[in-house]
Amino acid sequence: PKLDGRLIDQFTGAQQPWVAQPNNVADFFNTGRSFDNNLAISTASERASARISGGNQQIAGIIPTSRTNRTTASVSGELRVNDKLTTTGSVQYINNQANNLPGTGYNVGILEQFIWFGRQVDVNALRARKYNADGSLFNWNSNYHNNPFWLMEDNPNRQARDNVIASALVRYQFLPWLSAQVRPGINSYRENRQNDYAQGNLAIGVDQNYAGGFNALNVREAEFNTEALVTANGSRGRFDLNAVVGGNVRRNTFGTSQVSTLGLSVPGIYNVSNAAITPTLFQNDTRRGINSVLGSLSVTMNKYWTVDVTGRNDWSSTLPQGSNSFFYPSASTSLVLSDLFPAIQGKLDFLKLRASAAQTGNDRSPYQ
Repeated sequence: PKLDGRLIDQFTGAQQPWVAQPNNVADFFNTGRSFDNNLAISTASERASARISGGNQQIAGIIPTSRTNRTTASVSGELRVNDKLTTTGSVQYINNQANNLPGTGYNVGILEQFIWFGRQVDVNALRARKYNADGSLFNWNSNYHNNPFWLMEDNPNRQARDNVIASALVRYQFLPWLSAQVRPGINSYRENRQNDYAQGNLAIGVDQNYAGGFNALNVREAEFNTEALVTANGSRGRFDLNAVVGGNVRRNTFGTSQVSTLGLSVPGIYNVSNAAITPTLFQNDTRRGINSVLGSLSVTMNKYWTVDVTGRNDWSSTLPQGSNSFFYPSASTSLVLSDLFPAIQGKLDFLKLRASAAQTGNDRSPYQ
């Protein structure tokens, strides 16, 4: 019916005025805030330099009870052992702690119900009260949606992630036009996610005959890379040349473990020992290795015609033995017509023609 002030029984009580509530969507949100603090110390000499830094970022989101805390620390340095040998290294640590990050999509997004309810819903009434006198949940709709404030406060989701990124580089300059380098590195993280569902949660499928449910997920992943390259740069007459040959060794590990239940014995204890319904367990561990050789050659003539060719061959552990090698080359050429034909520059400042062709290659996921 028309929002004309007529008296209608509503979730806030009997015979309440049927009127539009001003700002009833905007009133749900908070003003977001971000606090950033960083400190860095560096030092340098003729042959060495070092830097250490740390930082913290705290974010209070626009969704009530949504918080993020990010802490970072890093150390890096460079040492020129002599005129030919240079070494660098860095280590970075990142810790993220997040509470009540809003979900997206149907049945998991906190904002979904704002599409469904009308202007008559008083959001501030939902903020002030989450339970009825008989202990049942207070809400504008008890069939499909929960009180959004109750969802955020009594059904929290938490996420904790630790990330370590480290790399090193050793470069040796054999000749003015010839150098070699080795670069190992690692990128690894561990992440724990916990979703708690109080009794009465309608969106997740919690068995309403029990005292709630939960889902706990642990994820870990690491990538190790070691790359060796030899680079040659030089000019001879009208030609400029750049050539690179090298190899790469990559190792990946990935693992997940998960436990969940849609029924708890005692409310408020989100632990597998409190499961009233047999928990669902899941575990997955994978490993992958790829060995590669690669090379590239770039030749430029008279500064205006360039030809590039590249090639790479990979051997993957996820492919059958004897068929686990694949090669993918590429070739390109470019011609700066405005340099080749100076008369063009009177009409166009720059005109370039380019053509390229490439072949791609890839392996499969582990254990497929």
